[in-house]
Amino acid sequence: MKIVIVEDEPTDSKLACVVLAADGHDVFDARDAAEALETIRREKPKFVLVDLNLPGMDGLTLVRTLKANPATRHIRVVAITAYASRFTRKDALDAGCDAYLEKPMDTRGLSNMLQQADSKSKRASKATTSPRKPSGGL
Repeated sequence: MKIVIVEDEPTDSKLACVVLAADGHDVFDARDAAEALETIRREKPKFVLVDLNLPGMDGLTLVRTLKANPATRHIRVVAITAYASRFTRKDALDAGCDAYLEKPMDTRGLSNMLQQADSKSKRASKATTSPRKPSGGL
């Protein structure tokens, strides 16, 4: 699957890119929100992993921007932060993130976590779009 990693720390970005690419994903990186928006528009990823503490537009604002746009609101977003007291899980989920990871990331389970988030999202989508059967009562 296509994944965009939005991370301004080169070491963290490279590590996530290498791990996910080794698991067979098409991975693209961006250093800030402006570059991320362009990369997301061009590549149309299934997932975006976004560091919440970005220079310029922060990660929560980027997520809100993605979720407000009909062309990108379906993209699954994973928040990543080293500042859990500043960027809380609740803040990330309220902004529209599908998952939340604290740094340092456990890269061993990263690809599996994305697969689980993808499956969970598909089940939730199917449940909200399935037609309801008539109750049969009078």
